[in-house]
Amino acid sequence: MIMIYCIVFSSEEPQVLSYQTQQMKLFPAITTAYAYHFCAQVTRQTYFKVYADMQNGDTSRLAEVG
Repeated sequence: MIMIYCIVFSSEEPQVLSYQTQQMKLFPAITTAYAYHFCAQVTRQTYFKVYADMQNGDTSRLAEVG
């Protein structure tokens, strides 16, 4: 026995997702990702600069211990 289901489409589709609601959920995550990205870039650049200075014997950028 084959069952056939008939779906009636109205002229307007009911809105399931609200654009503003989605913005409120997504924007904090997007801005956090951008912040992590740019902080990581600065940290990486600083690391390579300090590492290059250390290879040349310059330890002035290292934090003091003690």
